Amino acid sequence: MALENNRSESVDILNRKTGDLVTQYSGPGDRVVNITQSSVVRINASPESVNFYERQGDDLIVHMRDGSTVRYQNFFHLDADGLHSELIFEDQYGTHHAVFPFATEAGPAAAEAIVPVMADTSLGALIGGEGLSTAAILGGLAAVGGIAGVAIAASGGGGGGAAAVTIATAVTAVETVERAVKTAVLAMAVKTVALAAMMMAPSAVTTVVATLLRQAAKTLRHPR
Repeated sequence: MALENNRSESVDILNRKTGDLVTQYSGPGDRVVNITQSSVVRINASPESVNFYERQGDDLIVHMRDGSTVRYQNFFHLDADGLHSELIFEDQYGTHHAVFPFATEAGPAAAEAIVPVMADTSLGALIGGEGLSTAAILGGLAAVGGIAGVAIAASGGGGGGAAAVTIATAVTAVETVERAVKTAVLAMAVKTVALAAMMMAPSAVTTVVATLLRQAAKTLRHPR
């Protein structure tokens, strides 16, 4: 997956499943890039090299500060696995992931401005079987949060039946989380909350959940 060191502001289109280099563009300039499969678009420059972003349908339009414009056709198209392409920047400070809101929803017919949230990441976090999409991360955390709510309700009720329901639901959640977000931290959170529901007060359960979710977030930001 390692690539040769490219000159500043070059763009690499990488296969999102394998990490293989599909296409490479050297230097700035107006262009239209047709993305035919879910990819990672890597701009070898700082995020500050972009002036603003627009979305039109499934296309991402990137307006650079040097005045050039690049349209990435089908960037937001969802493949059979529900994945769309991702945009990252690499500079001397690391790898920065541009996370776009409502990426899985239908885009506007006319171009509209879109503002991403920048998050530090690694290329490996977005590539292959270990890759984590934005939807998977949010889905996994939501699953854990849902189980936390069930666990707290069960612990407050004090009934064995409620705790049993929590355990059964937790088993399903563990499987869902492990499929969607391949990290043992989130699975551990679900299992721990299920057990905590049987022996802890609601306030203690909440503390356990908060601690585990902070650790999960740290793991996702700094994948091994």
